[in-house]
Amino acid sequence: MLCENKDGWHMKYAVEPDKIGLEFRKIVLDPESFFQTAIILKDSRSVKAGMASLSSGRKIFLKRYNCRSFCHSLRCSFKESRALRSFNAGLRYSGIGAMVPEVLGLRYPSSFFSMKPSYLFLAAAESSMPCQDFFYMAMSQKSLMDRYIHKIGSLLRKIHDHGLMHGDTKLSNFYIVAQNDACDDFEIGLWDFDSTFACNLPLPPSKRVRDLGRTVSSFKEMARRTGADLELREIALKILSAYGEYFPNDGIFLVEKEAMRRFSAGRRRKLA
Repeated sequence: MLCENKDGWHMKYAVEPDKIGLEFRKIVLDPESFFQTAIILKDSRSVKAGMASLSSGRKIFLKRYNCRSFCHSLRCSFKESRALRSFNAGLRYSGIGAMVPEVLGLRYPSSFFSMKPSYLFLAAAESSMPCQDFFYMAMSQKSLMDRYIHKIGSLLRKIHDHGLMHGDTKLSNFYIVAQNDACDDFEIGLWDFDSTFACNLPLPPSKRVRDLGRTVSSFKEMARRTGADLELREIALKILSAYGEYFPNDGIFLVEKEAMRRFSAGRRRKLA
């Protein structure tokens, strides 16, 4: 990994900059110029995200983490920044063979306390389909829906056994890469690592339940919106079946309870 300091900034490259080109190096040195030509995907108080193509045709995804206030910056000075945490998490996911967008680089202030933003650079997950779109396709095909749920459960077991909790495993944070037009042969990946918790041991049950419950509640919410014939218990049982033997007999109760808590909280926020 190449690291450099320049004008009060740390830059980290997960790949050799020369392999991507001088154009990418310029973007890292001046990321705000990237947004001038990028398609803006999100622009909120906390983050701004966009995607643009290099002259080579390669698409780059850039996420800027804003400093929201003086107090926010002061709090963040005593812990790892979101951009750095996401950068390290992306490398951890890649290292265990999970499908994630390739981590390219990072730019963040070198001073202990700073009001400047941080930037995360990823390769765009090209030829991918959002999991929510795939859900609509799988609604009318029970076997496809079952494989869809099974692959998500298997992926969660894999990252949990390697000490990673994604932290926000709603369906929109999974993506599909189909191997053919019929989409009956596909792989599932993860993106948005901002809430990832990482440790060097397999995750304890409480953190596994948080991810599993979040996924089940997201399935239930999608079923509610689309009219799909999926009950919360049915989803939880299928996810745990794919997850494999880990929880004792109360596993289904714990996951259902967490899923219902999250589903109910989400409904209350929408009604508020």
